[in-house]
Formats: sequence, C-alpha cells, structure tokens
Amino acid sequence: HARAALGGLLDFQRLQPRRDVDAERIGFQHFERLLLRLHDVRQRHVARLVQPQIRRDDRRQLDRELLETAVDLEPASRFNQRNYGRALFYQRRYAEAATQFERVLQMDQSFVGTYTWLTSALVLQGDEARAFEWFLKLLSYHKIDEATVQVFKKAFQTSGWRGVLRERLKRTDRIGGTLFDRVCYYAQLGNKDEAVRYLERVYERREIWMAYLRVDPRLDPLRNDSRFNDLLRRVEMK
Repeated sequence: HARAALGGLLDFQRLQPRRDVDAERIGFQHFERLLLRLHDVRQRHVARLVQPQIRRDDRRQLDRELLETAVDLEPASRFNQRNYGRALFYQRRYAEAATQFERVLQMDQSFVGTYTWLTSALVLQGDEARAFEWFLKLLSYHKIDEATVQVFKKAFQTSGWRGVLRERLKRTDRIGGTLFDRVCYYAQLGNKDEAVRYLERVYERREIWMAYLRVDPRLDPLRNDSRFNDLLRRVEMK
C-alpha cells in the first residue's frame, strides 16, 4: 500500500517538527495523496516508485513512467515537479534533473529551495559556470548587496565552486539554507568532521533529509567514514 511505503518517512518527519521544513512536509503529504490516487490504478508498482527514494539501494532505477504519471496528474504543482527532479537527481541523471529544476523555476522563481537542487545538479555534471549563473540569480532574488555579490564572484574566479561554498557557509542565514545544506557543503569541501557534526544535528531534529542518506550523491565523500555509516544504521533502525 502506498501509505505503508511512505510510513517510515512520514513517521520520522512527524517527530519534533521544525518550521524550516514545514513547506517540504506539506509537499510530501500532498505527494502521498497523489500516490494514493495512483494506487487505485497501479497498485503493485507504487512501492517501486516510493521505496528507492526513501531507503533502498542507491543504484536502483525508479520507474520513470510512473513518476511522469504522478506529475501529469497535477502538472501545475511545484512540489510534484520538483519531486520528479529530485528523483532524477538521486538517480544521478544530473542533466535531466537540471532541466527539470529549471522548469520548476520557470513556473515560480520564488520557489527558492529549487535553486540549491539545480546548482547541485549542474556542479555534479561538471558545469560549474552555469551553476554559478543560477547562484547569482538566487542572490538577486534575495536582494543581496553588491559588495557580497562581488565577494562570491571573486571566490568563484579564484577557487571555483569550492570557493562559493566556503563563502556561502559564512552567510547561510542571509542567503537561505538548512542544516542539511551545511552537511552537503562541508562534505563537498572535504571537511568530514564538520559534515558529520551537522549531520548529527539534523538527526537530532528528525529532519526529512535523513531519509535520503543512501541516495543523495552530495554525501558520497562521507560514505567511507565510519561515523556516517554508524548514523546510517541508527536511522534505518527507526
């Protein structure tokens, strides 16, 4: 049953709800209702759609036809469109994911969390220049002062995307971002100690992102770290 398939994720995220993930929670509850509608048509395939995104093998292929069907049911839903992009991202189909995230931002440029997904997809496919262009659009949306914009431009010119991440970590409160974003930034910078420290905080807060530890490619630098694997075991025991 679709509800059972999503049960582990939703139970986990109900614990100690936080204001900064309310939008994602609403989105996933909406997505669950969508899956329940699909359940009436393709009952045996719903679990294949949901489970790989939650806690299964990070190399398992999602059923693209079903994902597209979910989006087609409510094409105007930003959450459904972005969830589709995230599924592609978790499959490491970065070019397709980037195209999907761009589509979401064309629908609504104020859906700011999408910028991080888009820049991540572009960086992971090796297109740092285009990622930085979209990052500048995010700065413009937040009306960041020109002096700070110039700091980021200089950081990118001298150190590439790694320089941008270092500067962004200093300004998360102003530009937006979650604790899990910090985990990803530190992981990408090779600072495993800080990445794990923030990941423990994300775990303590029972944030939704803990459900994606196995499939998020931004965490790949941590996969040979015993502390990460210990935390992964704790999450999967919940």
